[in-house]
Amino acid sequence: MDDGEEVEGDEDWRYGPLGRAGVLKDAETAAPSTAPPVRDAQVPPAEAPAPKPSASLQRSGEVRPRTIWAYWAQGHQQMPQFFQMCVATWQRVNPHWDVRILQKSTVLEYLDEEELPNRFMEMTSHQTASDAVRLGVLSRYGGVWLDVNILVCGSLDQLCWNAITWGQKPAMVFFHPSYGTEALGGQDFVESWCLATKPQNPFFIRWRDTFKELFQDRLNIEGLLKHRLYKGLDLSGFEKLNDDFRGSGMEFREYLAIHAMCHRLLETEPEARRLWRDEFIKINAADTAFRLQMVAQASDMHMAQVLLLEDSRAEKLIEGVPLIKFRTPDYGPLVQLSPSQLKDRRHLLGRLLDPPAQAFRGAAGVGSARATVGMSSIARAGGRRYMAAASLAVLCRGLVPAPSGLPARAGVWSHSPYWPNIPLRGPARPALRPWK
Repeated sequence: MDDGEEVEGDEDWRYGPLGRAGVLKDAETAAPSTAPPVRDAQVPPAEAPAPKPSASLQRSGEVRPRTIWAYWAQGHQQMPQFFQMCVATWQRVNPHWDVRILQKSTVLEYLDEEELPNRFMEMTSHQTASDAVRLGVLSRYGGVWLDVNILVCGSLDQLCWNAITWGQKPAMVFFHPSYGTEALGGQDFVESWCLATKPQNPFFIRWRDTFKELFQDRLNIEGLLKHRLYKGLDLSGFEKLNDDFRGSGMEFREYLAIHAMCHRLLETEPEARRLWRDEFIKINAADTAFRLQMVAQASDMHMAQVLLLEDSRAEKLIEGVPLIKFRTPDYGPLVQLSPSQLKDRRHLLGRLLDPPAQAFRGAAGVGSARATVGMSSIARAGGRRYMAAASLAVLCRGLVPAPSGLPARAGVWSHSPYWPNIPLRGPARPALRPWK
């Protein structure tokens, strides 16, 4: 539960690595002026004081274009250790980017109330609040949004930001091909966990405003399907998601309301559809952010097992992958491990979370500049240039052979000192998000 109190140590994350005013913290205190005093100045007549600008307006001058945004209601220090370590990769791989982790008590320092649902501060769902915040800050400031369960291993500049900065593209989104509709080319299930845009993007402003309207006077997602903004939408991809995660207790058409409102724009607003279709960078999430999940599934393994493989060749599994997205079933076993276990460089995860210094020379990360520079072209090619999951699964199974007579999963278990304390599989917890 969010007690609304700020946690010691949040300052750096609230204002980014450059401090409140966008300068190095050691230089924040300005030197005293050496200009001579002005004598006999005429004092102007007293005027009414100018209205004090809102806190969010004051923040506008501090936010650089290269800013990575995220939200954790209780503050950065209250995140699980694994999430904090994921966040640490963002700036390690992209050291010239600012990172701003907002929390419930600091949101209104960056956004006005009019940019959020009217009962935002009363919302009972941190996930819904996070969705409102991401649309608000991206509409106003631009930059990149990342969920805190994303591990970054490639250059954001090469992934999308150079194209956005140079005016070639206004935004970047990931899509999941398994849940798109035929009418929109299968690329319309737009994920919200990684978004990038220039400020004042009309698509994101409409997305924000539609989401605000949906949650007018609402505190949670219950009954959203009856809202008029849902009427007539083709949510067949969401229904397939419900089928794939049957037993999770989720109604994804409501739970993924931010996705549904994006889909509404694509279906009902021609200009929004044109922007998305013709101008956005669209990246196939199954080929990239979810590649390890696809490999694990094809190998009859858990994703965490793949990450804990003790074989230097495991890096081949993520060649060209700019970031890794962990869903609830993926990170469930990992949050049980200690920081020292997570950072053990004998396995792939440890080398990603705590790499040798030379591994990130040039800020390109494990994916390398060469591998990530062509991500937008890979997306446009529909993923034809990436290795098939089945082929990678063959590689994965060959990295650590199972002992004779044991299934593959048992073989991996026996090669990791951490697996005896981790269940291989388990049902997704209904209170958490199995997809995002």
